[in-house]
Order: sequence, then structure tokens, then C-alpha cells
Amino acid sequence: MSDQTALEGARLVVRGERGELAVDQGRITISKQAPTRDAPTTVEFGVDQVRGTDLQAPSRGGRGWLHVGVVGGSPAPPGDLAAAGDPYTLPLTSRSVGSARRFAKLVDRHVQARGMPRETGLSEGRLSSSVAITRAPVTPRPAAAQDTTPAPAFPPPPPPTDVEDGDRTEPSDLVAELQALAELHGSGALTDEEFERAKARLLG
Repeated sequence: MSDQTALEGARLVVRGERGELAVDQGRITISKQAPTRDAPTTVEFGVDQVRGTDLQAPSRGGRGWLHVGVVGGSPAPPGDLAAAGDPYTLPLTSRSVGSARRFAKLVDRHVQARGMPRETGLSEGRLSSSVAITRAPVTPRPAAAQDTTPAPAFPPPPPPTDVEDGDRTEPSDLVAELQALAELHGSGALTDEEFERAKARLLG
């Protein structure tokens, strides 16, 4: 057997909210008032049963706690209400965080020195923050709207014919008029029949 660890020879008291945790030469006692009645709740165990701690510091508007992971004990509490009702958890005040941190470090060194397996879900005596970081949801950018309307197909302009200058329609004017007709037809202003008649007139 190796030399005595600091936890095994310690005398330490952590005074929390309506209770306390006391270490006295190899024995640990957690005493606190039950949340729903005046009768105290007390658990006592040896340091050889301890497998770790979970220390939650008090935050603004919230409470903190010190949970002792013990063989056959309870898991770390998920919140304030569970911490208040768990016999292996001592609710903390801001004044008791320092002594709770000292106890957690003693437990961590004791478990390491003895080579004991840690209980799953414990923070190895580290101070954990009660502030949750919330990430804003990433909204994907909408894809650029694409015009799926097919472009109107225009027949190529007819070759120039041997007509008098006064009767000749310039090719650029013809294309512009055909485009205007196609737009009217596409918008529904002209029926298929009206569009074909107008186009036939332009093309001669």
C-alpha cells in the first residue's frame, strides 16, 4: 500500500446551500436539508468508494452544485432540481465554490494515485461552466432564380426581294416587329391563330 493521499488524511468542510460536505480522515459525510421536509438527509462513505466529482459553478440567476461520484451512488444531476434532491450532491453558493474546488482537486489526485476507474459522465474534478453557447442556425442562400421560359424561336429574316424601295421592309424593323408579336403571344395577349396571321402578314 502506498503512502496516504491528501484526501485520506484531509479535514475539510464545504458549506453549501442548506447543507455541507465534511471530510474527516478517510470518511466523507454529506448532510443537507431535504427539499420538501425539515428532516435532514445524510450519506456517509469512505474515500476508497469515491470515483470523481462534478462541479457546477453558480451562475447569474442559477445555482451550482458539487456532485460526488461514489460506487453504488447516483449519477451526476442534469439540473438544479435534480441536484437539490440528490443525496450525493451538495447545492453550492458563490461563497462555497473555492472550498468545493479544493475538494474536487483532492478527489482527482486521490483517484489518480490509487489507479481507480472513474465513473462515466464525471468531469474529473474540473470546474464546468453553466453557460451554454448557442450557435445561430445557418440558413442556406436561396439559389438564384432562373428563367425557365424558353426563348422564342424566330425564323431567319427573308432574303431581300426585288421590290420597290417604298415597299421594302428593313430587316431590322422586321425582326423588331416579330419580337413584339412574340412577346404579345407569350403574354397571352394574342391567341395562336392571331399570332400566326400577324406573322404571315409581316413575312408577306
